[in-house]
Amino acid sequence: MNILEKIYESTLKFLASSTPEEVYERIVNEAIQVVNVDEGAIYLKDGDNFKAVYATQPYVYNITPRKSGNTNKAFLTRKTIIANVNKSHPELNKDKIKSSIFIPLSYESKSIGVLTLDSKKKEYFDKKKKNTLILFGSLASLAIKKAQLYNEVKQAADVRDLFISLAAHELRTPLTSVNGYIQLLKTRIKNRKKIPSKWVMELEMESNRLKQLVEEFLEINSIRTGKIQFDFKEASLSKIIKRSISVFGFNKPERKIVFKNKLNSPKDTVIGDQNKLTQVIVNVFENADKYSYPDKKILITLESKDSSYMINIADRGRGIAKEDLPKIFKGFYKGKDSLHEGMGLGLYLSKLIIDRHNGIINISSKLNEGTKVVVVLPRSELIN
Repeated sequence: MNILEKIYESTLKFLASSTPEEVYERIVNEAIQVVNVDEGAIYLKDGDNFKAVYATQPYVYNITPRKSGNTNKAFLTRKTIIANVNKSHPELNKDKIKSSIFIPLSYESKSIGVLTLDSKKKEYFDKKKKNTLILFGSLASLAIKKAQLYNEVKQAADVRDLFISLAAHELRTPLTSVNGYIQLLKTRIKNRKKIPSKWVMELEMESNRLKQLVEEFLEINSIRTGKIQFDFKEASLSKIIKRSISVFGFNKPERKIVFKNKLNSPKDTVIGDQNKLTQVIVNVFENADKYSYPDKKILITLESKDSSYMINIADRGRGIAKEDLPKIFKGFYKGKDSLHEGMGLGLYLSKLIIDRHNGIINISSKLNEGTKVVVVLPRSELIN
C-alpha cells in the first residue's frame, strides 16, 4: 500500500468519527501509523494559550506550549516545523524523544491548532515525511472543523429542545392559573355575584409572571443579536447598589442586606447603563434569596483593585456543587433538584450585560457554606 492509499484510509476513519473527542484521538493515532512514530498530540487554541485536546502520553496534558516554542510558531506561520531534541520542549527529554514535527491545522486560511508527532529516532522527519504530513494535516483540519460544526449544531439543537421543554413547563403553570381565574370570573359575572378581590390579585400576579418570562426571553435575544439599546453614561456604583437594594427590598422586605463601601475615595464612577447594572445586582440578590435560609444576611461590598471596581455579593446559602459551577452562566441552568420557579436565565442574562460593559462576572461557592459573586467593572476614566 502506497502512502496516498494510507492517507485515504486514515481520512475515511477520522471523517467517520462523530464527536470532536473521537476525531482528535483518531487523527493522532492514524498519523502515528502513517509515518510510524512513537507519540503524538493535538493542541487547539484556548484563549491566549494552547490546550492539549488529545495526547498519547498523559504527561503532555500538563505541558503548556511556550509562546516562543515551535507549537506557537507553527500555529502563527501555518508552516510545518521539524525540530531536533535540543529545540523541542524540555519535557520531551524525559521520554527520550530525539525529533519532533509540528503540523499546523487550519481552515479557510485561519489557524485552529497544531498536530505534533514525536520520534525516538534522531533526525527522523525528512522531506518526504514532511510533505506526507502536510497533506495529512489539511485533511485532518477538515475533519476537525466538520466535527466542531456538528457539535455546535447538536448543542444548538439540545438548547432549543431544552428551551421548548422548560418554556412549556414554566409557562403552563401561570397560564393554567390565569385560565382558571378567568373561568371563575365568567361564572361570577354571569350569576351577578360579587368578585373576590383575592382572585383579581392572583390573576394580576400570574399575568405579571407571564409578562416577566416573555420579557426575559426577548431581552436575551435582543442582547445576543445586538438589537437592544444600552444607555451608557457616567454612573455611581454606590448609588446603583443602593437602588438595587431598594428595588429588591420592595418585594422581599424580610431579607436583610448589608452594604459596606470599602472605597478609600468618594470616586466610584463607571460608564454604564444604570438600569441594566441594577438588573444584574437584583438578579444576584434573587438567587441568594432563593437558596438561603430566611434568617441569613446577604452581604454586598464595593472596593477597588488596580484599574477596576469590584462588587462582591456573598450569601450563606446552600451553595453550588463544584461540578455545577462551569454551567451556571449557561441558559436554562437551574441546578440539580431545583424546585424554584423560573427559567434559569438570570445569571445568563447578567453575564451578557456585564460582557457589554467590558466587565467580568465570576462565582465561587461551596456546598452548605454559601456563594460569592464578584462583578468587576473598569473605572470610567480608563474607558475610551
